[in-house]
Amino acid sequence: MTHPAQAAATGAQAPASTATRARKQGSGHPRSYWIPAGHSPDILPLRVTEIGESWWPRGESCQRICSAIMAIELVGRGSIQLEQDGRMAEIGGGQAFILKRGAQHAYSATAGIVRKSYIGLSGALAEEVLAQLPDQVLLRDAHAVMRIFRRLRTIMSRPRADGHVQASCLLYQLLIELLMSSREERGEAILHPAIVRVLPVLEGRNGRTHSIAHLARIAGVSPAHLNRLFRASLKTTPQQYGLRFCMRRAQEQLLNSRRSCREIALDLGFTPLYFSAAFRRLVGVSPKTFRNEHR
Repeated sequence: MTHPAQAAATGAQAPASTATRARKQGSGHPRSYWIPAGHSPDILPLRVTEIGESWWPRGESCQRICSAIMAIELVGRGSIQLEQDGRMAEIGGGQAFILKRGAQHAYSATAGIVRKSYIGLSGALAEEVLAQLPDQVLLRDAHAVMRIFRRLRTIMSRPRADGHVQASCLLYQLLIELLMSSREERGEAILHPAIVRVLPVLEGRNGRTHSIAHLARIAGVSPAHLNRLFRASLKTTPQQYGLRFCMRRAQEQLLNSRRSCREIALDLGFTPLYFSAAFRRLVGVSPKTFRNEHR
């Protein structure tokens, strides 16, 4: 039998008497809160049905025979094992997974205390986009996705007349980010060919050390044009892209390994001092603080 908090954490529909914000907690069971979105105009192609967060101790599990909703779930820390319609996936921090409507699924916390956020959604556009996504999505920018989750949570917890329209716009951003992450993970050419030729170099171990002239020769365009392409498509320069990619690799190692910050810095080609300063500038906290907050 599913625990009440488990039902909340996986997007169970609220009974008519449920308050706008519900909190449920049981000793030894997942803790969660969720916010039903209330009535959303049918004219919107994307609609939030509910939003919430949950914390799961290791070994806790949940299963549903037939999901009544669609949901996007973001794992912030720990890891879970997901089985959906017979497909298995191990999902760690900084990754998202998609719960499909009508699917049979089960998942369990496999490492540490799992913290995850979820958004239930509906609408014709939601159906179309989620059908294109795999069950598991490795996010290219987990912090950007988390910011969207937080903004949606704020909108849903402080209802306004235009709240559902704002939420629909944010959902659109979220789905675009998931599509871009999924296609980038599969290596699909969704960017200008010159950028696609340069990305493997920038994402290599020493990608951040290449000069713009060298990168431009690889891309087959002038340095100025390469810079313009990166700014137009990725909102950054090639060198900054290489540095940010290194920081994403560092985040993965901080979350999923026991290596020291010094070891990670040296492996990525940084001095420990420069690594700490660059990480704080790009992520907002020090490597040690990031690890402590997300593990």
